[in-house]
Amino acid sequence: MAAKNFSPRTLENYSGMLYPFDLFLRKRDTDFTTATRVEAVDYTIQLMDNGLSPISINQTVIVIRSFFDWMLALDYRDKRNPFLEIRKRPVKKLLPVFCIEDEIKRLYTLADQDNAIKVQDMTMFDTFFSTGIRTSELCNLKSTDIIHDDGWVFLRIREGKGGKDREVIVQPFGWEAIQKHLVGIKQRGYKEDWLFPNQHGNKLRRENAYKSIRKILSKVKNRKMGAHTIRHTFATYLMNHGTPLKGIQQQLGHESAATTQKYTHLDIQRLVDIHKQAHPKG
Repeated sequence: MAAKNFSPRTLENYSGMLYPFDLFLRKRDTDFTTATRVEAVDYTIQLMDNGLSPISINQTVIVIRSFFDWMLALDYRDKRNPFLEIRKRPVKKLLPVFCIEDEIKRLYTLADQDNAIKVQDMTMFDTFFSTGIRTSELCNLKSTDIIHDDGWVFLRIREGKGGKDREVIVQPFGWEAIQKHLVGIKQRGYKEDWLFPNQHGNKLRRENAYKSIRKILSKVKNRKMGAHTIRHTFATYLMNHGTPLKGIQQQLGHESAATTQKYTHLDIQRLVDIHKQAHPKG
């Protein structure tokens, strides 16, 4: 997978799904080369008993099944894949969680009044909300990734999901925030060129970026939400204001248009407005 440019985070996640199953097998005095369908069924039941969500269980089963396929392909195992007949758990389809327009307006008002919110944290929020990029993509940004072309500002996303590069448009309000942020970064005199460095000038960790964004979002959302909530909100706004699906797909870095289509739902406020205008008793 590493040779195919899968991200370090994906490799870490996959390993994290394989190790617990390895321990499970060891307790039964067996291993990956001799495991049977009985172990596969029992482990799946254990995941259910542990309270894992259907999505997490399905992901774990897929990863372990793929690992057994890999073992069979390279002759590390001569028995059939024990997870071959393990069915997916039914998953309830949920719409992406996002902020409606009134929540965003209230969030910015409350953030402006809160002196405890750092300028860099608010600039990160503006960058997320003006581009829709992922947390890992933001942490990888350098000032040299800022591109000016025909009056527009773009950010070069290097090795995004799937190891692919792309360029994303920055909305004017996001670029305005980044410009002010760059002045402060330059004054600190860091040796590295990270657009959003940590306090020592090194690359910002995803976990720290997530915490900063979650703190800002908590002003309008009670549930624990992070940068992905802003990404969903950004995509929803683009969809609801007539942006072509292909354009949203390119901006978000989705490999498949099917992934982008989940944003075809309407936000609550727009749905209410449409009902008022179109309903015969509105």
